[in-house]
Amino acid sequence: GFTRPDPYSRYGVPIVQPVLPFVGNMWGIWKGSFMDRDVARRQKYGKVWVEYQGRKPVLLVADCDMIRTIMIKDFEIFT
Repeated sequence: GFTRPDPYSRYGVPIVQPVLPFVGNMWGIWKGSFMDRDVARRQKYGKVWVEYQGRKPVLLVADCDMIRTIMIKDFEIFT
């Protein structure tokens, strides 16, 4: 696989390493549903993980309480 520098390692957030440069983790998305893929990653990585959409790292959160906190209390911190 293609290994990128990990800006999230200091926070203990697991990274889904990109498959190819410029494609990230988007390679093979046509093979199944996004929901099945995200459920499998939730089981493997936990409630929070980072994957690459192209070259852009994206933080994914699968915890309702954490999402509520981000969207209400910490909204100005997250884009």
